[in-house]
Amino acid sequence: MIPVSFGQHRLWLLDRFERTGWTYNIVVQAAISGPLDVAALDAAVGDVLARHEVLRTSFPDVDGTPVQQIAAPPAGGVLHLVDATRDDLPDLLEAGGRHLFDLTRQAPVHARLLRTAPEDFVLQLVFHHIVVDGWSVRPLMRDLAHAYSARLAGTPPTSPPLPVQFADFAAWQREVLGSVDDPTSLLAEQLGFWRTALAGMPDEIALPTDRHRPAVATHRGGGAAVSTGGELHARLRQIAQESGASLFMVLHAALAALLHRLGGGDDIPIGTGTAGRSDEALTDLVGFFVNTVALRTDLSGDPTWLQLIDRVRGFDLSAFDHQDAPFEAVVHAAAPQRRPGRHPLFQTMLELQNHDTAVPDFPGLDVRMQTAESVERHSAKFDLYLDLAETFDRDGTPTGIRGHVNYATDLFDHDSAALLARRFTLVLDALSTTPDAPVSHADILVPGEADLLGRTPATPPDAPTVDTGELAALLATDPSLTRLHLTGDVPAPETLAALHRAHPHLRPTVATPLAVLDRAGRPAPLGVTGTLPTGQRARRRPDGHLELPPPPAAADRDAPVGEAAAGTAGTTEAGRPRTPAQEILCGIFADLLGRDSVNLHDDFFDLGGQSLLAVRVASRVRTVFDTELDLATVFRASTVAKLDAHIRQSAARPRVTPRRIDPRPSPLPLSPAQLRLWMTDQIQGPSASYNVPIALRLRGDLDATALHHALNDLIARHEALRTEFHDTDGEPHQHVLSPTEAHLHLHRAGYTTEADLAGLVAEQFSHVFDLARGPLVRAHLFTRTPGEHVLLLLMHHTVCDGWSTGPLLADLTTAYTARLRNAGPQWPELALQYPDYTLWQHELLGDETDEQSETYRQLAFWRATLAGLPAEATLAPDRPRSAMADPSSDTVAVSIAPELHAALLRLSRETGTTLFMALHASFAVLLARLGAGNDIPIGTSVAGRTHAEFDELVGFLINTVVLRADLSVDVAFREFLARVGAADLAALAHQDVPFDKVVQAVNPPRATGRNPLFQVGFTMEHHTSLAFGPQGLAVEAFPMRGVSAKLDLDLTLTETLDEEGSPAGVLGTVEYPTALYDRATVTRAVGEFGRLLESVVATPGIRLSALGVICKEA
Repeated sequence: MIPVSFGQHRLWLLDRFERTGWTYNIVVQAAISGPLDVAALDAAVGDVLARHEVLRTSFPDVDGTPVQQIAAPPAGGVLHLVDATRDDLPDLLEAGGRHLFDLTRQAPVHARLLRTAPEDFVLQLVFHHIVVDGWSVRPLMRDLAHAYSARLAGTPPTSPPLPVQFADFAAWQREVLGSVDDPTSLLAEQLGFWRTALAGMPDEIALPTDRHRPAVATHRGGGAAVSTGGELHARLRQIAQESGASLFMVLHAALAALLHRLGGGDDIPIGTGTAGRSDEALTDLVGFFVNTVALRTDLSGDPTWLQLIDRVRGFDLSAFDHQDAPFEAVVHAAAPQRRPGRHPLFQTMLELQNHDTAVPDFPGLDVRMQTAESVERHSAKFDLYLDLAETFDRDGTPTGIRGHVNYATDLFDHDSAALLARRFTLVLDALSTTPDAPVSHADILVPGEADLLGRTPATPPDAPTVDTGELAALLATDPSLTRLHLTGDVPAPETLAALHRAHPHLRPTVATPLAVLDRAGRPAPLGVTGTLPTGQRARRRPDGHLELPPPPAAADRDAPVGEAAAGTAGTTEAGRPRTPAQEILCGIFADLLGRDSVNLHDDFFDLGGQSLLAVRVASRVRTVFDTELDLATVFRASTVAKLDAHIRQSAARPRVTPRRIDPRPSPLPLSPAQLRLWMTDQIQGPSASYNVPIALRLRGDLDATALHHALNDLIARHEALRTEFHDTDGEPHQHVLSPTEAHLHLHRAGYTTEADLAGLVAEQFSHVFDLARGPLVRAHLFTRTPGEHVLLLLMHHTVCDGWSTGPLLADLTTAYTARLRNAGPQWPELALQYPDYTLWQHELLGDETDEQSETYRQLAFWRATLAGLPAEATLAPDRPRSAMADPSSDTVAVSIAPELHAALLRLSRETGTTLFMALHASFAVLLARLGAGNDIPIGTSVAGRTHAEFDELVGFLINTVVLRADLSVDVAFREFLARVGAADLAALAHQDVPFDKVVQAVNPPRATGRNPLFQVGFTMEHHTSLAFGPQGLAVEAFPMRGVSAKLDLDLTLTETLDEEGSPAGVLGTVEYPTALYDRATVTRAVGEFGRLLESVVATPGIRLSALGVICKEA
């Protein structure tokens, strides 16, 4: 593969990121009069394409990186002949200049010949800038004229071969510059200069735009002419010569000073292009060699023009000495704040063209080059672009500087750009006539502008005059202004705003408008923000009206700083990924940025991302999520949270929004998950199998009465905790008790030894709830000494799940802390209660017989995904499975060291997966090598918290999903992991339908004592600190052991991180039924799991067969 040049890479990125369309088209246009041989010209165009490989090059995307793909020379027919009338010609030329190229599929060249009369033609050659620059026009036209002459004579052109092609230059450029990682390379040296030179430069300067910058640039543009006379031109050249500077540097100083005077500040960045043809062999080559450099201008201290030119000369010379560093690499090194629609480092461009515009001889024809103004003026690459050229008479006498201000119509109106062009000539005149004067003394007001602005009246500084018609508007801009009662000839009402406290002597008059002054105390030009005599910031619009800032919102004025900040403060926990998709995106960001971790709200570009890496983000997202993602979206959605929302929105079906339901229907149905457990309870009888315990060891001065009140505050807050389940004619429904009806008793008991405590906890853990009698919550406090306790909260799974323990304990802390003060807890009202969730879920899922419903759609997925699933895939048991076996369980600890944890994270990032997926794939391999087969179904629990409104909800939202891993094909583990990741994502995208519905739809072979669809479970949890932590108590989790095993093997792992967020290991357990397995069997499997993990991270390319998997296909 042939690499692209650095400049080509930048334009390719812009094409992908900004969707620039025809903005970067280069149009070469010539009017031709005379007896043109169209066939000869067609052949000549083909000859030029054959001579210059770059004109036959496309730029396909290979894993997010562009490469050059050179096509064979054309066989002919490259010039499209179009007959046109003179009236149609302008529109046809404009349309042709806007030709859109797909850089990834075709060489960006479009050639047309428009014929308006037998001997009148216009040749239009349209190129994308990625293959042509301004310098290229001369060798291109010379080669075309030479080829045409040869073809007229009936022979191919005999030009000497080019010494190099552009592809050679691209490879040579990378070789010469070297790697940024090599501190001795030319690239590293030059980037070191740019980091220092551009450090602290503003990301954007404030200019008087007519509109705010849009989120996405349209790249539409306009043009306003710039022109100076010959005398001014000559004076500027004289100033340049006397200053030891170039004319470009003088123009640069003038433009920077103008932007400074227009409110841009003292630190003005301006861009310019460099030819990039440092070797003589490149002189006659067609291609995109130009590079862009950022020129920084220091206007602090109000320098004179000569001082400013000297500053400009010093920086420009240094910049041009370091012009080889590609602009995109400079951007990455300088790391400015990136924003869609805004060019990085600078937004204003200045160029002084010096291309030879002489037209080579075409035999028998009059050929005149044309400027494709309709195209160039109607697109915009920058906010402002001054494109200038010198003109001379035949004797070499300066006759003027001509050009145009190209402006982005997103920001500027034509009148504003034209006014800027006029001001630029005023600045040039001031510079050339008073070079020793300070920059601030230059008068940049155009004729008539002073009348609109209103000169500062000749009154003492402490008594400025104002227009009372404008004075009233001042009140809204600053709440610190007092009120003043005026009499006389003033607008009603007579009560108007007084002036700022700093100006108690301000005299109101009717005749004189408020003067807006710049920093030097001179009238600020129209559209430029300055300062009123009151100290307020304001500007005058082009129509002369005063524009004041909007009044601050009352909330902003009145809210204390602490309160305002509290509303936006985030937490580390809030920034953690909550879904596999978010975890994958965090992994992609971290991998590409070379960081250990990234949270949901870290901005990709703030962390050092740039366009080159953004392309790779888009490429990986397209691959992993099978969704289209362009670069513009990466720049707009530059955090994981935003990108995740975009991906979900792009692929989402219309969703039902969770909301509070009032009034609720009666009777209130059960949620599908509750219904499943209720039916289990009815069929198998009540048991303790579905108890959810929270056990905490408390050390310190515990107030048991306050705790008792706090527990009842919890019951009152969460309707799920005071819900019981009634049966009416065989139809269960939820009945929510009142807080009084659901009063919770705190059972208290003492203990003397840890053995006593274990017995007490086990006894209460075995409590069997009656689902028809609430609350389905019990609280026990076991006390050894006044400072040593264990709190056990026991809930039935129908009203609580694992996730619920977080908000439940956080609320308990709030309530207990309040009760210690003999007060009730003050907490925000919950957005939803569990019954609202239940009704939302029923509405979301719909009727499974309705082909348009979510249930029907998701069940169709599961039927297809789980078709042919083996009835049993598990670790070979030590004893036969028995329907009446003892359900008692035991656990074996699992521990993954921090180093292995980090290696697994790296592997998951490299494959676009998650840690869960890497462990799932490894667990499936383990089961396969231990004899479970090569089609491994594993069950996992999903939180069901698919909306932020569910985060603080206590209730039973969890669901079970089947993850299927196919190990029948002998592939590398890395590829297998990617396949597992894709399958897991697909499964999790269909997690809403209840598990029992999936079982019914798939209808697997059933056997008593065996879980349907899967017999092995795997759940991954994130470690969080205990949410219960009131002041004065030391709290730690009290370990609990399950009462009965629900699966053959149930692997539960918890990821832990250190204080810096780095991998600290993965801990967990494998729960198993003692009736089925010996402890030694499970212990051996756990040990083998650890060795397997070491193998796959050390050699991700190892094939499944080498890992002991028996594959059907080798």
